[in-house]
Amino acid sequence: MSLKDKKKEKEKASKAPKSKKDKKEKKDSPEGQARQILRDASKMAQDLNEEDQQLAKADICSAHASMELCNEALALAKGVNPGNPRWRALTIVGKALGRCQTHKESVELALSLKDAEDRDYVLDGIARSLATLEKVDDALEVVEKIESKTRRLQSQAAVAEALAIKGQITAAVQVAEKLGDKEKAGRVLSSAIVTLAKDNRISDSLNLLDNIEDEGWVPEALGEVCASLVRMRELPKALELFGTVNNEDHQTVILAPLIGALVEDRKESMALALIGNIDNRYARAILISKIVGVLVEAQEIKKAIQVTERMDDDVPPDALIEVARGLAELGEMKQALQIAMRLEVKGSRIAALTEIAHVLTKAERYQDALDVTRELERKKARSVEQLRIVKAMAENGHPDDALTISKEIETSLYQIYGLNRVAVAITGHVFEEYV
Repeated sequence: MSLKDKKKEKEKASKAPKSKKDKKEKKDSPEGQARQILRDASKMAQDLNEEDQQLAKADICSAHASMELCNEALALAKGVNPGNPRWRALTIVGKALGRCQTHKESVELALSLKDAEDRDYVLDGIARSLATLEKVDDALEVVEKIESKTRRLQSQAAVAEALAIKGQITAAVQVAEKLGDKEKAGRVLSSAIVTLAKDNRISDSLNLLDNIEDEGWVPEALGEVCASLVRMRELPKALELFGTVNNEDHQTVILAPLIGALVEDRKESMALALIGNIDNRYARAILISKIVGVLVEAQEIKKAIQVTERMDDDVPPDALIEVARGLAELGEMKQALQIAMRLEVKGSRIAALTEIAHVLTKAERYQDALDVTRELERKKARSVEQLRIVKAMAENGHPDDALTISKEIETSLYQIYGLNRVAVAITGHVFEEYV
């Protein structure tokens, strides 16, 4: 039988009426179950207010894209009003196209869209996906097809930054130099420097530092270089480099990774001494919280508590939040909750309880995590954390329980978000969140 005849037979078979057994098997398959859940989500969306309805529709579109049902996702995107939810969803569709279709096929599909903005956002997603896959030339070729100058520039910068993070430094720098935008080029070069510094390529990092024209991006990059020098046991060089910076705002940014590395090297006294030179109370609080956070990561909870005790009544809430998280990680749940509930500001209390819930979710103690979320004093905060738990449960092999809990979320919009993430997890995919 010729290839043409085989194709005809296949088409004929696909058009043949399906038996009840075939239909049931399809319905019971993971994709069939996922589609039913998404249909339920779509029905629920009809009862929402207009703003939430658009957010729900965009999220359902993103769910289809995450499942690599790209044509259906594109069709759904057309039902979302023009605006950020639609364009974010289209970017996610573009990313999916970049993953599951050839470069040529995905671009052709994007260019077939009638609306210029729709085309640009899908092309942007394709370019970002190709950059992540380190297909540099293909990604840049896609970027050139974006009509909007602003969107094209943002996409070029995103591609360059993705390349920098992946270690494709030469390609990233070449793209950055062509951007013609100091702020965006600075961000790309800063990412490249951070990558080089973490790879202990200090000389290359410092050479690239001279290319940054937007000074706002220098401190973050310089901080990572200093931190790498500390890790390489080159503390005098790190302090000398830090000493060349006179701007206190810049010093604060640089100190964050630097003191982190000092604490990792058990030099917390030196880290505290450096912070003592910072006059800005808010900046000092951020840096003290950083020290406590690094100690918590190292499971040095006693030392972390000692640092907070040295602050007397001036303990930054963020530092206590870190302590609560560390105690939760050690299983000292009662003490963790006591610290959380002792925080006077509602926002800080919520942040501490949220951190505890994260720890419990990570440990797959889902019921305990849910119990903690019920202590949150804002309805949206409860819904956000319950959604996070639902997603983790679904992705870790508990889709039925996740489905039950998603239906119990207080906010209807977040119930729909939960259903969408369960649907995607059932098919073995991961829901692509917009970043």
